[in-house]
Amino acid sequence: MLTLVTADKSENALSRLEEEQQILADDIAMAFFNLTPDITEDADCGDVAHEAAAFFADAGMPKELFFGELHTNETGENVIIVPHYWLEVPLQTTRIIVDLTLPFWLTDPVADTTDFDIPTVLIKRLSDERGRKYMGERIEFPDLVGEADSSAIALYPQCRFCDGLVRHYHRLK
Repeated sequence: MLTLVTADKSENALSRLEEEQQILADDIAMAFFNLTPDITEDADCGDVAHEAAAFFADAGMPKELFFGELHTNETGENVIIVPHYWLEVPLQTTRIIVDLTLPFWLTDPVADTTDFDIPTVLIKRLSDERGRKYMGERIEFPDLVGEADSSAIALYPQCRFCDGLVRHYHRLK
């Protein structure tokens, strides 16, 4: 009986850990979109990924850039996005998938606006549950990533979310 109770407690702890990890993912999305609110359908997904990478570099958070393709059933059909860039932030027990251009790709192309309610920063399990399959390889960042002319870096000191975000990350890494 004691073993069963212990197993239940560990499952609950994992749920709480995943919730904490997703809160960190939400904080990342909020901070980045507050720093660069001008992401539109005109933005190149590679440029957006590089801008996000510059932000993470300045915040001292590790990040990995991936290039490949995304398969998803979120819009009711199998959408394949090629070529595609995304970032992954490694944590101790999972990864946070940072795909900031996803709302543009999953929005009806004849619509006038982009649906920004589509979650763009999720822990891997929640991304998998939404049917997102990222296939590609990790690539090196271009030399320009992390340079001071990045608009995200220029705004970083003004971001009221950034310090809390970095502290939250260090608790979960």
